Amino acid sequence: MRRFYLFVCAFCLILSSCAKANYSALLSKETRKSSVYDVNTLSAKLILGATYLSDEFKEYARNRLYKNDIHVLGPEYLEEGGDGFIVYAYLEKGTPPISDSRFWSITLNKDGTEYLPESIKEIDPTPREEILFPYINRWGRLYWIRFSHPNLNRPFSLEVKSAAASSRLVWR
Repeated sequence: MRRFYLFVCAFCLILSSCAKANYSALLSKETRKSSVYDVNTLSAKLILGATYLSDEFKEYARNRLYKNDIHVLGPEYLEEGGDGFIVYAYLEKGTPPISDSRFWSITLNKDGTEYLPESIKEIDPTPREEILFPYINRWGRLYWIRFSHPNLNRPFSLEVKSAAASSRLVWR
């Protein structure tokens, strides 16, 4: 009986580590990062991390949050349809947030066409976001950016531009 119990425990540990590895691999597949530094001072002007909220990613993330069929109200970015991104942005002190369209231009580029965001919503990070998006920290801001582009297939890119800095994140 003791051997059976040890076998069951070992099997559960292996399964849980595989699920974590699968989520980590999918997070890596759907996330792009970029940094822009001032060449004179080497200070960060813009640090971006963006995760494409593909259907596959949303399903994995929901499974990671809703263990043992205990469903709590999930974040709306995992429940909503359409294409979107979770974007973490650290900006140089005094720079307006990326949600300020007077200073920043954000576009989704697909097949030579630029699409403007349907909405940009700032998210107050909770422990839930820290679990789902381990690249975020307290020095930056977190956004949910939605586009109305149907059937987004690779390759595509997300561009964040301003007079202060610009970055292009590419999904192939």
